Amino acid sequence: MTDWSPRATATLRPRPPGRLAAREVRRRMLDQGHQVIRERGLAVGLDDIRMEDLIAAAEVPRSSVWRIWTAKADYAADLLVSAVDPRGANVLHAQVDHEAVDVALARLDELTDRMDTAEQRRAALEDIVSRAVDHSYLSFAASRAWRTYFALLASLPALHQSRVRAAITARMYEAEREFAAEMGAYYAEIARRVGIRLRRPDAGWESLALACSAVVEGLALRSEIYEPVAREPEPEPPTTARTARSNGDAAAAPSTDAPPEEPTVDWGALRPTIGELVEGPRGTGDRWSTAAIAILGIIDAFTEPDPDYRHD
Repeated sequence: MTDWSPRATATLRPRPPGRLAAREVRRRMLDQGHQVIRERGLAVGLDDIRMEDLIAAAEVPRSSVWRIWTAKADYAADLLVSAVDPRGANVLHAQVDHEAVDVALARLDELTDRMDTAEQRRAALEDIVSRAVDHSYLSFAASRAWRTYFALLASLPALHQSRVRAAITARMYEAEREFAAEMGAYYAEIARRVGIRLRRPDAGWESLALACSAVVEGLALRSEIYEPVAREPEPEPPTTARTARSNGDAAAAPSTDAPPEEPTVDWGALRPTIGELVEGPRGTGDRWSTAAIAILGIIDAFTEPDPDYRHD
């Protein structure tokens, strides 16, 4: 993640004459911090946010800033608390991919006349899972807000101030409940229309929603590692002394003073990434992503055919 530098804000918000009140200094500094988080996300620990840049962008006196916050850690704590406060910046919100939900429901509408048999309903479920999950993966992988959420989550153990940790944890718990409730309702509607029900009603659709989101989000996080590797050309296998001798090329044998060979990368283990398609569940040549296959498996583990299903 690159360092942030302040924008030229003087023409947008002229500095008022006279000394700024501490409340105004505080507001400006926190507003600048919120802007940084919105524009380029949040790095774990806020290490790449420079106080001098924020002070310059906020157009406030350095001395006033350091009277309010005696250390950068104090500012960071206040920034994080205010950033997740729904009455403040509220940069934290439930990460529901509404476009993916719309894609799934629209596809169900298209298939409504092909729901008479259990086989047709199963085919419809597989169709919408493949479409919606891939949409969600791409959406999450490109979302700054979503990455900020997980950076906050990863930062919690490093927050030594119990007040700050408690405030952020409470807000994140609230956001998770909102997410689970909304996505749970979505899965319940899909289930109703394709004729499946929960195997254990006490588990709840919210549990299914959280399990599915954990898989998609986890794979999206790993896209930073896997996808660049997947785009690299397949490397040539290294020529070792053994292969050189077997080919009769004595000159290719390394000298005794040659530097040791670099360890080879297990490219094969990294190839089946989220972005690479593999054979689908029916084995008929259809191509599915890793995420879609995993989500279908979770849905199958949580649900079963509904014997009381009636086609609308």
